[in-house]
Amino acid sequence: KARKMNDTISASSRGYDFSRSHLYPGTNATSSTLSASIMDPAAFELYIKLKSIAKKYKLESKLQIPQLVIVGETSVGKSMLVQYFLRFPCSFSQAKIATRCPVAYCLRYNSQLNDGEIKIIKPIGTTPQTLAQHLADYMKGIEMTDKFRLEPYTIELESNAYSDFEILDIPGLVGGDKDEHHRKAVERITEAYVRNQNFMIVQLREAQQSLVNANGMRRIHELCTDDPANYDRSLQPRPDYLHHTVTIQTKFNLFMLENTNGKDANNLIKAMKDEYEHKTYFTNMIFDGYTMSDHSFEENVEYIARLPELEKKRVNEWIMDLNRAATEQPRNYDIFNQENRPLIGIDIVRTKIQELWIKAIRSALPHLKKAIYEQLSDARQRRIVALNELKQQDPETIKKYYINYINDFSDVFTSYINAKSETDIAFKYDKCSKTYADIESEYKHWKRRIPHTWRAYLSYNDMKHLFTNIEEYGEILDTLDRPLAGARHFHRLEQVFKAMIYTFKPRELTRGEIETAESHIAHSISTGENLEKAIRELVRSLIRDTFLIGICWLTQMYTFLSESLYKDVKNYFLYTANQYPQLQTHFRFLHCMELSYHKIVRKGIQESLQLIKLTRNATTSYVTHDLTAIIKKLAFSIPAEIKHKEFNQSSTRMMAFNNDQDVQGNNQEITTDSFGHLSPIKIQNHLYASESYLTSDRNPQTANHHNHGRNVILEMYSAVRGILIYTIIAAFDTNLVIKLHEYNTIQPDIKSLYGRLMRMSDQQIAKMADVKFDEIQKKLDNIEAEIIDLEKVLFNIDTLMEPSNFVENISAGNSDNPSYNLEELDNAKKQQFKKERKIMEKKLTKLRTTDNETTVSKEEGNESDGDHNEEYEDYETQLIKSRIEIEANQLLTHIYETEDSQDMEAAFLKGDSLHADGHEPKTQRHLGLVADRTSDDTIAIPRSTLSTSASILSRPRTTRSTLDENEKALCIQEAPVPSDQPDTSLQGS
Repeated sequence: KARKMNDTISASSRGYDFSRSHLYPGTNATSSTLSASIMDPAAFELYIKLKSIAKKYKLESKLQIPQLVIVGETSVGKSMLVQYFLRFPCSFSQAKIATRCPVAYCLRYNSQLNDGEIKIIKPIGTTPQTLAQHLADYMKGIEMTDKFRLEPYTIELESNAYSDFEILDIPGLVGGDKDEHHRKAVERITEAYVRNQNFMIVQLREAQQSLVNANGMRRIHELCTDDPANYDRSLQPRPDYLHHTVTIQTKFNLFMLENTNGKDANNLIKAMKDEYEHKTYFTNMIFDGYTMSDHSFEENVEYIARLPELEKKRVNEWIMDLNRAATEQPRNYDIFNQENRPLIGIDIVRTKIQELWIKAIRSALPHLKKAIYEQLSDARQRRIVALNELKQQDPETIKKYYINYINDFSDVFTSYINAKSETDIAFKYDKCSKTYADIESEYKHWKRRIPHTWRAYLSYNDMKHLFTNIEEYGEILDTLDRPLAGARHFHRLEQVFKAMIYTFKPRELTRGEIETAESHIAHSISTGENLEKAIRELVRSLIRDTFLIGICWLTQMYTFLSESLYKDVKNYFLYTANQYPQLQTHFRFLHCMELSYHKIVRKGIQESLQLIKLTRNATTSYVTHDLTAIIKKLAFSIPAEIKHKEFNQSSTRMMAFNNDQDVQGNNQEITTDSFGHLSPIKIQNHLYASESYLTSDRNPQTANHHNHGRNVILEMYSAVRGILIYTIIAAFDTNLVIKLHEYNTIQPDIKSLYGRLMRMSDQQIAKMADVKFDEIQKKLDNIEAEIIDLEKVLFNIDTLMEPSNFVENISAGNSDNPSYNLEELDNAKKQQFKKERKIMEKKLTKLRTTDNETTVSKEEGNESDGDHNEEYEDYETQLIKSRIEIEANQLLTHIYETEDSQDMEAAFLKGDSLHADGHEPKTQRHLGLVADRTSDDTIAIPRSTLSTSASILSRPRTTRSTLDENEKALCIQEAPVPSDQPDTSLQGS
């Protein structure tokens, strides 16, 4: 016996031919027709190409390629049906090993193979004789690891007896299994496939089983139609699944044994046809109790090959018996309905299953054509973009883009921040505008935010709760909820800042605190009380309580708003098709652009903070000598008589008080009359400069004037507060906001990014732009390959959709000419692509060679420069030399952290601290170290060398933030803050 054992099986010497096994059993001429009807190599070739493209380009969900899946209960005959298609035994159920994943059998017609020869392409090294054991081992491996898998395991086979076909066999339902996990796992796999619209369903049931006992069919129906799905709720129900289903009634040999009356057989078959929409067929599995495990592989192959003839013989004998019984007993028996005969037989079942698949493929052609055409259009557009990217690798073009970007950014940014009509389309108001609540929420998640606690801070919710009286607080609530855009955010921020300051109540001054502050030794002679000094110290302290951390918060808010405006315009340029989307990957330039903007913003902030610092120091250092004199002069500058007519107006709300009685002139009081009710001496008594603090005005019993001094301190505090608020707002408006309003008027100098770009060579520009010549070439190669693949598939679809080809029979010979045409089209398309890229690639290749030579010469020159390479490089140079985007991001983050930390303390005076408003500031921790001041020598003071202290001070802000964790934890434990402002909410009452 000649038999190939490596990867094929040959049965020609056995006296039977596999190529005949797909023929319809019988002697009539319909057998050849049925054979031809399932031979559709063009459709299968398209199917294979579609699957390859879907996997290669990740288009599975878009293409929706029709496939077949076999479902049913276990032991219903699914494995035997698969073996009929394969024509050799491959079942491993005899070894009591359950199927743990779907198995996809891909059968391919190969005319080059010998008759009866079957070759397994995948998995490599597997033969038909070893396939069953291979599958058993694979299922054991899944059982030991994943238990079950949803992804199919693919088997590819070739034979000249095969029709091009693919079918998916999934684990059988086990409704009676006591293992709930096993039962549900199988149902979960079944549900995933039967609810997928791409799958045509082949459901199996035993023919002799009563319809009311068809539990497997009922469960499949539920898995298809239940809403929501039993396992994967994302799967949509499939109520029309029977329109895409063929039902195979297996074990028809048992049906024949149970039904010897033609009338009963006809009625049962009719009932099953009605139940399954007349798309049901019948087949036998095994005759005469044949058991494959008791026979050799060759004997089983021969049995499967001869089974169609054996089945035909037994069915015909059964029909003859039914008809004979009907003739002998006409009253009780009917002859067999011959219309049902074409529904019975394994070859008919195989044909109908394949016809179902071919019909689904052809029905899907319009949809597939549309999907392929859309993908092809997308690929062509991506190629145009890639070609533009290739052209944009030219340094001259890149420099031009950079310069134009800088100029256009200045113009658009200025228009946007000034809310000019030129930009109201790109920055539509209702999409760009934000309320204060939006701003506060974004600020909380801002990466550059430095945690701090400000006692006067009010969150949005705090202000909504507090500012309910319109007469007292005006329209601040409307301002908070009003959507604004552009520079108007700065104006609202100023209003919010003023509202926080004016509603904050400074701490109550105690007598002891005032006495402590007024202690003074005058000219080394007297240690008497000095209220003038106390007022100076306490006003300075109260102003610091109110403004110190508030200025830090305001600095961060101005920085945050400035950055937000920048990012709005940046996103417009990078993500608008007709702007600069090609610069999205130019991270070095974009980071340098961001740094350039940051320098302008920071310069304005630093100038503002310097002015605020000097003003706070001046207004609190000389408050008693300067401010009170101004107020005194202003008070006494009020004339005794006012003759201006504008004051001769009645006031409905002006009240005059005289001897504790309210006097109202029935709306006849005029403005000038009000001064007649005020006593001049009372005005002077409330002025610190009126000398009311002299000894004659002291309390005769206590000889002090603390109550009067406390009032004067609050008056001075209020006056300085007003001056500081004005100065702070004016400083930021003058030095920052106005500059942003006039951003396009800022002239670039030689040190600016614009000036730097103008001085850079083509090689430097190419390095800065990180020219991706090889990557874009590879990208173009992939896109062009995709275009060619898609055009091939589109050509195949058009060929199949032509009326002349839309028939059931397409011979393999007809496909030679289209293949030849496709090959010519492929070559022509490749030549076209090559010509379009040739000129640009030649220019860039020359540039790359020049760049390499320049780099080598620079490296040789640098080696002789000695320590010259170690000179300090500015931040912009470091960004340009960064290798990857992450490195540039980290550098920019380090710049922000360092400079933001410096800006937070830029307005600090001597003795100020960022943690001044915390529950327990660091500067006060030493007070808790010494409980018994008589035993200082027993206290263990932590050692710290000068070098260690210096290193701590020189660390970047990230390290300092780490050092602040102890204080932060302490604040959380002892003084919890409101949830809507976790680190800036410690308010005065």
